[in-house]
Amino acid sequence: MRLSIITLALILSTNLYSQSDDIFAISDGVVVVQNDILEDRRNGYMGTRSNKARRFYNKALRKSSTDVVEAIALYLKSIEADPFFVEAYDNVGRLYRVTKDYSSAIEYYQKSIALFPEGQTAHQNLAVVYKSSGDDEKAASEYQTLINLFPNNPEGYYGLATVYLSSSDTKELMQLALENAVKALELYSIDPPSYIGDSYFLIGYINYFLSNESEMLKYFELAKESYLENNLPGVWQHKEEIIKRL
Repeated sequence: MRLSIITLALILSTNLYSQSDDIFAISDGVVVVQNDILEDRRNGYMGTRSNKARRFYNKALRKSSTDVVEAIALYLKSIEADPFFVEAYDNVGRLYRVTKDYSSAIEYYQKSIALFPEGQTAHQNLAVVYKSSGDDEKAASEYQTLINLFPNNPEGYYGLATVYLSSSDTKELMQLALENAVKALELYSIDPPSYIGDSYFLIGYINYFLSNESEMLKYFELAKESYLENNLPGVWQHKEEIIKRL
């Protein structure tokens, strides 16, 4: 039920509004939101309406590169002031990921998604956290969700390719890794980013395992020409052999 502007203002002014835990619940392992004003916030979502939340958020931004612990505390204060502030959840999730507190990162990305299911940042970074924490199955699922929501975003395909590559024990899965890597490159090539060399290298590396030597050499050469090094886990154990072939 949509609330009136007056009712909404009253809710925003109460202490209940500042208790972020009150708006979330767990249903079948998924974080969901239990609050009547969510629909109003999603319609034309514009960051935060709370000056207090914005002040804490801006302070956290300034601190995030120099004092991660304090920046996290400030983001949490921002969320306390406005528990619907999606960007604050995304940013504190990123800092938890940096500090390798993966369980907290997952918690805040899930809450961000519960508030804003179409949040590209949260879905993409949640997939990265699952991958970093060793949960390839959930990482693959989250990358697939990203692809379903944003089929023209190469990051979903690239991420899914890396998951299949690292967890693959069959030629079929390696072929799926290649298909996703090629799709990622196709989309990157529309407006090439500075790190497109990573995409070339990924395709070359997958072909290395598929014993497709001509394709491997072709894409390694393209990666080499881009003057970028890829930091995929395990890539450089074969570095000397790769260099000899180029």
